[in-house]
Amino acid sequence: MKLYGLHSEYDEVQPHDSEQRHCGGCGSDVEVFPGAKQVVCESCGFKLDVEGQALPCQKCGALLSFPVGVNHVVCP
Repeated sequence: MKLYGLHSEYDEVQPHDSEQRHCGGCGSDVEVFPGAKQVVCESCGFKLDVEGQALPCQKCGALLSFPVGVNHVVCP
């Protein structure tokens, strides 16, 4: 069946490797794909710097990615 000029041809979707980070603004999990430098947390809207390594919280040890332009965070 042709609908809108399309044929019944499909490409198999290949899964992408990703890494889970924790937002330093709200603590939500953020999915980061290889090569990403910054991502936006879907929960709080902070733009996160994910180019570098996540840093551990001094109290609980959770690894946090810092929001862009912020030099310290309060562990959520």
